[in-house]
Amino acid sequence: QQAVILGVVLAGILYIYRSSTDIRVMQLVRREDGVAELEAPAELTSDTVTILEIYGSIFYAGARTLGQRLPTVGDARHAVVILRMRGHGEMGSTFLNVINDYAKKIRANGGRLLLSGVEPDARDRLTESGHLDVIGVNNVYTSDEVLGHSTEAAFQAGNALLAEVSEQPVTPRP
Repeated sequence: QQAVILGVVLAGILYIYRSSTDIRVMQLVRREDGVAELEAPAELTSDTVTILEIYGSIFYAGARTLGQRLPTVGDARHAVVILRMRGHGEMGSTFLNVINDYAKKIRANGGRLLLSGVEPDARDRLTESGHLDVIGVNNVYTSDEVLGHSTEAAFQAGNALLAEVSEQPVTPRP
């Protein structure tokens, strides 16, 4: 019996470890021949909309690993990042803390984090619980039956945000 219990415990630990390291962040880029999936950039680029696809578990340690694999904000001004959440119906508190911190960093440089493909029920729960206070409810695009529809809406909104910024007078940074 002790060997079986030990085996179950070890299998659980191994599962958690593998889940935390099995996170991939890919960039989606529109091309003439379709949408390409490329390695995510190491750092964000100013005045650009970047669409990121997340693969793997976003729970517990996986969320922390995701935070390490997202492109760094660095000096990127007015960067817009779209995180595609399709297929990630349940978002744990660790994941929400990671993306709220990321949203703060992007916003500090005049950019914005948008979430696309969020299931309507998940959006409602996140709104009611206050987890979208940093990101903003208007920056969450819910999924529907058409694949890519919410990401396209987020992409259009991101480009509109960049157009607004480019029309504003430029003030030198101290």
